Amino acid sequence: MKSIKKKIVASFIILNSINAIQAQDNIIINATVSGKIIDEVSNEGLAGAKISIKNITNSTTTDINGDFGLITGQNLPFTVTVEIAGYESKDITISERNVLIKLHHNYWWKNSRKYRFF
Repeated sequence: MKSIKKKIVASFIILNSINAIQAQDNIIINATVSGKIIDEVSNEGLAGAKISIKNITNSTTTDINGDFGLITGQNLPFTVTVEIAGYESKDITISERNVLIKLHHNYWWKNSRKYRFF
């Protein structure tokens, strides 16, 4: 009788372990967002801008044309932070799958070349 109980318990543990592993492989993707980050004055794409979901570690960067794609398990809407040197960082609530984000120059950064500290 004890042998049968041990086999049943062992089988139960193995099946639960297999289900847990399969659940990890079946990640549900709720949103794929793509878009472009541009300079608000010149309308040129900004390469190397970082787009990160607020309070989540998921992030991406723009390509040479300012285009990006972000795949996440978050449901729309969610908030992203956009950052790039020389521009003011911006928090934006994303509610559509395709977005255009305009960034404003940080004039302190642009003019800081005048002031050398070394």
